[in-house]
Amino acid sequence: MVKQFPYEYDGNWIEEPGVHTFNYTSVHGCDSIMVRTFMYELEDLMLVPNPANKEDRVLVLSNLTEEDKAGLVVEVYNAIGLKIQVFEPRRFPIELREIYTSGSYMIRVMTGTGKILTTKLIIM
Repeated sequence: MVKQFPYEYDGNWIEEPGVHTFNYTSVHGCDSIMVRTFMYELEDLMLVPNPANKEDRVLVLSNLTEEDKAGLVVEVYNAIGLKIQVFEPRRFPIELREIYTSGSYMIRVMTGTGKILTTKLIIM
């Protein structure tokens, strides 16, 4: 888990999360391949991409337990505090769609265990 990208790993710069392959040669000439997966370390919620374009599919990434996911509700508020969406996601990661106006939005997630998580989304 990585807090931010780019991330330096063994002298290599990892620019984005995902699966990365590293080739090594020992002093005796033996080759080896190491495959590593780098993911964001999530503290609360992360929106990807953010900022986003109007036509982008925005994913809400989180470290939610199965108990958190049960009964989870997502609310989207515009810049003046008006609730413009509310839904109970059926799939994870959560997808935000149908935000067609440029601006700042507050995303509020209420988990099944009573946690309230918020983050900001920018639509270009």
